[in-house]
Amino acid sequence: MSVAIHPSAETDRLSRRFADMFGAFDGGDDVFAADVLFDLNMPVWRFQMRGREAWGAQMAALTRGPLRIDVLRTVPTASGFVAEHEEAPAGRGRRPHGAPPLAV
Repeated sequence: MSVAIHPSAETDRLSRRFADMFGAFDGGDDVFAADVLFDLNMPVWRFQMRGREAWGAQMAALTRGPLRIDVLRTVPTASGFVAEHEEAPAGRGRRPHGAPPLAV
């Protein structure tokens, strides 16, 4: 059995809110289930964590000032979405590399 996955306004909203969490350094209590699985990777690192509390603690540890987040692409999946975004310090140009896809 296959499941048809279609882009939706809700998927785009959740992807944008996820990206905003990087800039606001919050845990997304209003967006994600308590047992959410985050799977993030870049060319040189990857980490996985489960739960809003773990995510909120990670965001607090990464706080280095305001960020500008540009969502490049959001792809819905059967159980969430994969998002690709770029981040840069607020008020500065783009970083020379973009963030890789983030599976949520």
